[in-house]
Amino acid sequence: MLFLLEYGGEMQAWIGYKEQTKASALKPGIYYHTEWLAPEALDLHLDGLNMDIVYENLIRQIAGEQLNDTGGSIKDAVISYEHREKLVREIAALEKKVQREKQFNRQVELNAELKRLKKEMDAQSKF
Repeated sequence: MLFLLEYGGEMQAWIGYKEQTKASALKPGIYYHTEWLAPEALDLHLDGLNMDIVYENLIRQIAGEQLNDTGGSIKDAVISYEHREKLVREIAALEKKVQREKQFNRQVELNAELKRLKKEMDAQSKF
C-alpha cells in the first residue's frame, strides 16, 4: 500500500516493505517515507513490467537515500538498512551506559565494545 498524507498544504508519501514468508503470507517490515513536500514536488513514477517491479521501484523512490542502492535486490538493501539502524541504536545505548558507568574497568570494556560497533558501522557504510 502506498499512503499519501496531506497536512497544511504539504504532502508526504509512505510505503511499507513487506516480504513473502515461506508460509506464503506477507511479513510487514519497515515503513519508508518522504519529507513533507509541496504537492507538485512529490513526483512518483510507476515504472516496471509487473507489479513486483513497480512496488520495488516505488520503495526505492520513497526511501531515497535511506536504502543503499547498489543495484542489488531490494531485499538486500532493506536488510542492510535494518542492520545499520540496529547498530545506530546499539551505539546510542552503549554511549549512555559509558556516561553513567562509575567503574573505570567497566568503562574501558564498554568503550572497547563501542569502538567495535563503530568500526562495524564504518565498514558497512563503505559498501
